[in-house]
Amino acid sequence: ICTSSRHTQAVIDNICIFLKNKKILPNISGTTKSGWIMMEVLVIEIHLFKPDVRTYYDLESIMAY
Repeated sequence: ICTSSRHTQAVIDNICIFLKNKKILPNISGTTKSGWIMMEVLVIEIHLFKPDVRTYYDLESIMAY
């Protein structure tokens, strides 16, 4: 969970720097202002949420079996 737009951008930036050093280019969807950013890295999806957006979508309850 990211606590602010600045925090979200910092996390994205650091992941991108790490991946660039590995010569991997992620696909990024969303914006820091939306409160939800998704990164696709090879076969991995990374979702970054602000707390209110995470609560609103409640993905854990959708994924529960």
